Amino acid sequence: MKAPRCTFLALLGALGLLLPGCVVERPAPRGVQVPKGGPAALPDGPVATKAEAPTVNASVRLNIQALGPIIYDGQALPLLSPDGRWLAVQSGEPPDWPTILGEDGALPPNRTTLTIYDASQGVIKPAANSALIPGGLMLGRAADNSGFLVEAPQRDGQRWLGKVSWSSGHLDWLVKDNNINAHATLTSDGALIYTSRKIGDANRSLCLLSDSGRDTLLAPDASYAYPLVGDDPSLVFVPRQNKEGTELEGLRLSREGKLAPVKFGSSIYRRALSRSGDILLAHQMAITSPGAMPAPPRLGGSAPAQVVAPLVCLSPRHGAMGVFSADVGAFDPLPPKSIAAVASPDPAQQGYFVALQGSLVFVPRGWQPGQSPANILGEPFVPRAVLGPAPAIMLFGPVAGSPDKLDVLKLQLSQTGEK
Repeated sequence: MKAPRCTFLALLGALGLLLPGCVVERPAPRGVQVPKGGPAALPDGPVATKAEAPTVNASVRLNIQALGPIIYDGQALPLLSPDGRWLAVQSGEPPDWPTILGEDGALPPNRTTLTIYDASQGVIKPAANSALIPGGLMLGRAADNSGFLVEAPQRDGQRWLGKVSWSSGHLDWLVKDNNINAHATLTSDGALIYTSRKIGDANRSLCLLSDSGRDTLLAPDASYAYPLVGDDPSLVFVPRQNKEGTELEGLRLSREGKLAPVKFGSSIYRRALSRSGDILLAHQMAITSPGAMPAPPRLGGSAPAQVVAPLVCLSPRHGAMGVFSADVGAFDPLPPKSIAAVASPDPAQQGYFVALQGSLVFVPRGWQPGQSPANILGEPFVPRAVLGPAPAIMLFGPVAGSPDKLDVLKLQLSQTGEK
């Protein structure tokens, strides 16, 4: 079965387990709309406006800059470098579902193309080094400031994992063996977490690759799928599945000494998520998670100077986005009908930018169900965070009448005084 060419909203909200059915694409209004009839400001006064005419209210100003449209496959959202400079986009014919899910019978995505876009100058444009990316690759799940992950299903059933350099387009193989290696992501300090199984085997093991070595974790009574990470590099969360359903297992990563390899440590807990053991459930959680932001270098033994974001992804229990608390092992729900979310990268504005089915909103940290979120845009743009001296949110949204295009906007978060 070929992957359906639904809009990205259909992919996020309706893969068939929690919100069944493919969303019908509706005409988008011209330009960016600020919602009417609701609050147009974040707590303490931020207001979303066009970049050429910023509105200042109290202490924070939000400028929206249109970077331009990109062509994609209607299926996979772009990967963004954490500094906001680069985008990796998948276009052409999307991979079929066995290929996406890493199942037996997966085919090389030879009609799929990967393109690097440069967004550093305020306008998105294809990078010349895209021509150096080899064929047969599909977009992975994570990126850092050096490159982005790719997966390469082979005709004999093997599946390899690699990383493509933003600046050169060069591909480095990270995992290249006889197994089916899939579902890879990166922790905030650069470790690769992925699943692996032998061709024909039913269960997938969980694997860790770091600069100090490898480690593997096998569940004799279950199969791992789509590991999930927040900004804490010592924690990984992974759906653990069997015929009885799906659990979310929390695992610590440990290192006994500076020169010792990083390994899977103790299991913190296992929490029941669903009576369904279908891998599509884990896939839904993975594609709605923004992943980890890279940890900055530690200075003088101090802790990283950034806001640590917990795991954010689809909560199967709530049928909406949630924030998973590692302390208690449970999801705190974000607003109902939410389909994507990301933690604010601005320490002065801690909370979450959340895409609903018809708008983009902001909720402060500690938000409780029943409280009204602050409306930002009247379109359901998917948010991704940008770290740096000027924290920002990159936004991806549909283009009216063009299911193979996405509009890319940049929401700049800037501190200012009242004027």
